[in-house]
Amino acid sequence: MLDATFCPRCGTRLERRMAADRERMVCPACGYIHYVNPIVAAGCLVEEDGRVLLVRRGVEPGIGQWGLPAGYAEAGERPEESAVRETLEETGLRVEVDDFIGVYSFLAEALPGGVLVLYAAHAVGGALQAGADATEARFFGPHDLPDEIAFPLHRRALGQWARAATIACREIDPGEFEQVARLVSRADLALQPSLEHYAAHPTAVLLVALEGTEVVGFLGAEEGQEPDGIELRDIYVLPDYRRWGIGTRLLSTMAARAAERGARRLRAEVDPANPGLLLLTHSGFRVCGFLQEPERGRLFLCREIAPPAPPAGG
Repeated sequence: MLDATFCPRCGTRLERRMAADRERMVCPACGYIHYVNPIVAAGCLVEEDGRVLLVRRGVEPGIGQWGLPAGYAEAGERPEESAVRETLEETGLRVEVDDFIGVYSFLAEALPGGVLVLYAAHAVGGALQAGADATEARFFGPHDLPDEIAFPLHRRALGQWARAATIACREIDPGEFEQVARLVSRADLALQPSLEHYAAHPTAVLLVALEGTEVVGFLGAEEGQEPDGIELRDIYVLPDYRRWGIGTRLLSTMAARAAERGARRLRAEVDPANPGLLLLTHSGFRVCGFLQEPERGRLFLCREIAPPAPPAGG
């Protein structure tokens, strides 16, 4: 409620007065101050096969334009619950949140203003169809996003997503080891094995994520003791890129390289408290063992790999 006429406590007509450093509606009888607080909205950036889900708005503001599935939070909901609910209502898809992307202010767009809490998510069920407040729901690739985006903050988030979609993941070139070494030093990482090991041993694989020619992340792995397995060693992505699926893309590229080498599973050993555990489980890894050590436990995860598809006509 932007404004109020009568006091909700005693019913006296409110007056505009200075209170808490600005003009507000104040009750002259009991001293009640009517505060207009920013609102909270939540939404999902749902990605599938390198495309993002958008809805064409059927109501103002922005009627006829495209935007991310999002809406106002309800009382008693956590923001991620609001984001999932709004996505289902507007697109017909049930989604699962993968990660927190960010908080975007829309103070300048409409009073009283507020924030949009945005999450990365993937579909787990339902059927794609326009629902509440939408006339159309479609997936778009990074190069065919519509021009008519309803809100500046949606345009900003989609621009960041499209930029991240251009990042390439591949095996490292010799000239890129120096960039990776700088990342390792800057983040104070203790790699096991060392970078020199990846350069000298054919059983080791080091992937890099590149924005243009700049290394923004890497993943190290090595053939395991069992001939059909690849052991993940290290994965790191620059903080500004972590919420845009770069780690997931590195893991998918590693799975493809492992299949080409004849491996049938990826394995990882992690501390149960490691936040990277969530990335692995969302990328298809499942718990396959646990070792209780004197000070802390070690969790073992595995991901089965499908063999590479035979060449066409083969």
